Amino acid sequence: MDERTIGRSKPCNRVWSRSLHRIVYLAVEFADSAEWVLAGFPTAAHHLGALGDVEACTAREWIRIGRRLRELPASAGAFDAGHLSYSKLRTLTRVATPENEKELVALALSVPAGDLAGALAAWLGRNSEPKDLDAHHQRQRAIRERVQPDGMVTVTMQLPPLVAGAWSAAITGRVMQPTRR
Repeated sequence: MDERTIGRSKPCNRVWSRSLHRIVYLAVEFADSAEWVLAGFPTAAHHLGALGDVEACTAREWIRIGRRLRELPASAGAFDAGHLSYSKLRTLTRVATPENEKELVALALSVPAGDLAGALAAWLGRNSEPKDLDAHHQRQRAIRERVQPDGMVTVTMQLPPLVAGAWSAAITGRVMQPTRR
């Protein structure tokens, strides 16, 4: 990208950030109302998805983040001030607690958004009791499937590190085997 294009993109990025900021707070306010129930939607996320032409999972994430911000004043303050991006906030609110959030916000501000998940994982590894971290991993396990427009299926798994390593090795070994004709 040339300097002129970069210069033109900065205002768009600021507008995008302000819009996401507003959406997060409006989404949780809407979810806490009865409007979506009265409109006949199964969840607030489904109604927001229909209103905004986004998937319910996107709206569900806005609501989740907005609710977490009620418990995390340092995160909310950094987000409100424009210091913490939506991308970082989305990652941070998955592991931050009222007890650790100030340290985690400082960590989030010190790394690029793409590196934050790894930095948080390393921080949790250094600062958590192994049994507590294992219990957290067990609670967070999940497998999700999603049908893509071409009919392929994307599978997303959230696994504890050792289980993920074993799974990855097994699948890689299977996928990398030569195809027999």
